[in-house]
Amino acid sequence: MGYIFIFNLEKGKVVNGDSGTDYCIRYYKTDNESLVEIGDGFRHEIFIDEKYWNRLLKIIKNRELDITGIEAIVKGLMHRGIPEEYVDTFITAVKSGIINEI
Repeated sequence: MGYIFIFNLEKGKVVNGDSGTDYCIRYYKTDNESLVEIGDGFRHEIFIDEKYWNRLLKIIKNRELDITGIEAIVKGLMHRGIPEEYVDTFITAVKSGIINEI
């Protein structure tokens, strides 16, 4: 798959190549849309459409919710793709602008 952005949650940084089994945030384009793949690329993953992903990032970055609201999104809705040990890495990367909108 032709990824246009990969943030490795395990390493805490943007990477050029994809290991295929690390927990990552991966952006890619299909013929019709852009998608975000969150997870290990194998069994523990979720896919989010660009429109909804960008809105989720704005909610986190602009602190539109308190920490319990952000945790409800990340630990609740995204729990399959972002294990507990990578939640802080993800939130920090979003707030600092490392993980941007598509």
